[in-house]
Amino acid sequence: TDNAAVMSERQRDVRALLATLLLSRGTPMLSMGDECGRTQGGNNNAYAQDNAISWLDWTNADAALTAFTASLVHLRRTHPALRADRRLHGRALDASGIADVEWRRLDDHPMTTADWTSADARTLVAVLYEESQRLVVALHGADRDTAFQLPKPRDGHTWHLLIDTARDVPALEPALEVSQHFLLLAPRSVVLLAERPVPA
Repeated sequence: TDNAAVMSERQRDVRALLATLLLSRGTPMLSMGDECGRTQGGNNNAYAQDNAISWLDWTNADAALTAFTASLVHLRRTHPALRADRRLHGRALDASGIADVEWRRLDDHPMTTADWTSADARTLVAVLYEESQRLVVALHGADRDTAFQLPKPRDGHTWHLLIDTARDVPALEPALEVSQHFLLLAPRSVVLLAERPVPA
């Protein structure tokens, strides 16, 4: 299509899918070309095709998407909570008493069994902790804006927005301090927040 609105939604979905993969624990499996927008014309099994469907068209590579993917890789490398290779248990790792993961609802209450099994649930929030760093990853699959109550930051800290896949410039550099207690999640988006000390 050449419909600008459809193309914009597709680009947002691609960023959200890349963020879902690269902000998840474990070994990310990224197919070459995904980072620069290669679609293979929708053919997901083109390994035996030696033609334009499977070739990587470097001249039409999406530079903005490549930069976004690079920023996700950088964040993964600099935040241990995103790349640790051990299982999450929901228990404290150190004397802070902070659990390695807390699964939260949009109202910042802990998820219950009913929340996990709800057919209407479209948002998953993980509050991760590793090596004194605390992060929030919110995966929002609904088709409407939704308010998200941020977890209370530790004393002397504030939340900073690092990634919002719904923004035209989704990798925020420098990170945007979030001064309010909630964040509006755009439809089909992924956000990453980091807790940072308040400057002295």
